[in-house]
Formats: sequence, C-alpha cells, structure tokens
Amino acid sequence: MMKQCFFVLMLSAVLIFSCSKKDPVRSTTSSFMVVNASPNAGSVSVLQNLKSVGDYAYLTGLTKAAQYVTVDSGLNNYKIKKAATEYSNILFANSDQHFSLFVYDTLVAGKVKSFFLKDEVDSTGMGNTSKVRVVQVSPDADTLILVTSAIKDGSDSAFNGSPFYGKYSDAVIYSSVGYDGFYTGVRPVKVYSTLTKSYIRSYLFNFEKGGIYSFVFKGYLGRGGADSLSLSVIKHN
Repeated sequence: MMKQCFFVLMLSAVLIFSCSKKDPVRSTTSSFMVVNASPNAGSVSVLQNLKSVGDYAYLTGLTKAAQYVTVDSGLNNYKIKKAATEYSNILFANSDQHFSLFVYDTLVAGKVKSFFLKDEVDSTGMGNTSKVRVVQVSPDADTLILVTSAIKDGSDSAFNGSPFYGKYSDAVIYSSVGYDGFYTGVRPVKVYSTLTKSYIRSYLFNFEKGGIYSFVFKGYLGRGGADSLSLSVIKHN
C-alpha cells in the first residue's frame, strides 16, 4: 500500500512538472546572402549544416540587388565547396536578421578566404540620404578610398574607404558594419589607392534616397582580364 501511494505521488509530481515547463522555442531564421568575390572561381556551393544554401557565381557587373535566402539562426556549420573539393569549414553563430558571407582571393585550398558581415536593410529615419560601406577584398590593392568628385566650384571629398579585409580577424570584421551616411542623386565617384597614391577608377553612380549599399572591390589591381580589379555595388534594400 505504501509503495502504491509513493508511486502515485511520484507520477503526480512528474505530471505537474511536465505541465509547468514552457513549450520548446521554435527555431528562428535569418536572411543570408553569399557574395562570391573570388576571381575566376566559377560557381561555388555553400552549405549550412550539410544542407545546400545555393550555388553562387563570381560577382560581376556594376550594380546588383541583394539576393537573400532564409537559413536557420544560431550556431551553424558552413561549408564552401566546388564539385567534390571542400575549401572552407566554418562554425558561425548567426543571430542577426541579415548577414552576408564573402568568399574572396583565389579559389585554391589554403588561400581562399571568407568572412561574415552584418548587413543593414532598414532605411527608417534616413530621410533624404543614403548609406555606403566599402568592402575591400582585392589582395594587392591595399587601402581604397571612395571620393566624390567636385561639383561646380566645390572640392573633391573622401566619404568612405577600407583597407584590405584580409588584414583583420573575422571577429573584428563582423563587429564593424562600416556604413557611412551619404547624399543621394547621380554623383561621380573616384577610387583612390594608397598603394599607387593615385586615382585608379572612376564611376557615375545613382545613390537612391534611403538606399543602403556595399561597394565591393574584388580581383587584382596588378592583373588584367577577368582577374583584374573591379567594382560591384550591392543594394541591400
């Protein structure tokens, strides 16, 4: 009789405890973009926890709208592959709503590099302005600075720039979003290299009201053809 009473009490305690526990939190998601900035790499595959995120060709063309896909948030394993060869195997705890994985340098085992960046997509409160950041992944170009050319009788003005990202740790890169406020409208932009101490490129770009941009420099300053230094501008919103 005593054993039966004890069993009933224990069963009741288990039931009460089980009912008092909160339901498990469902998994959350993030918006994830891959930027293949590895010249002549062709298409690379990215996997999260062995599940394909997609295949990504080398970033070309001056302008590109951000292509985000939905992935699981939290601590995840990311792999960068081409055919059967695995080039990177990364553990990364993504908790931000929008983030990007950049793949750069030559696609050779031990040389190709990658890092994650937090992205901004919300233009709330920006008013009649835009936001710009420079992502410099050209290994032989050192620091590149964006300069807006003089309009009428004004003077040239530097408004954003970046050293080669390969100089920094992944943690430093991820904690530095790097956007600066800028004007809107069609404006001439020149690119100044601290390595050559000269302007190396010039563009005419339309900065939209509330637009949030990444100016991505990839390739090699000292090479020609498909490997040469080029700019692609990603619009995040």
